[in-house]
Amino acid sequence: MLRQRINQQNIRMSNRRLFYETIAAGFDALMNPYDLARRLTIMFDELLPHDLTGLRTLDLGCGTGWFSQWAAQRGAQVICLDISPVWQRQPTISHIPDP
Repeated sequence: MLRQRINQQNIRMSNRRLFYETIAAGFDALMNPYDLARRLTIMFDELLPHDLTGLRTLDLGCGTGWFSQWAAQRGAQVICLDISPVWQRQPTISHIPDP
């Protein structure tokens, strides 16, 4: 019974990973630019201090790294992790809205 549950969880995780690897290349095109900009504004202008120098952040599910880059631009040391190895290998995006 336990072994069967573990196998089912592994299958679900594998399916998730496959899904994210499939959309990784075009993920930013799928994002709503207004929604992304609004979430970044709320996080970095309303919730966090402007200066993050010396702070460490962990961005789980970092995707293409929008939140990570904004945090790094404000001085944070950022560690990014994502389920998709495709995103872990992608270089950081070169054009981001100004924080």
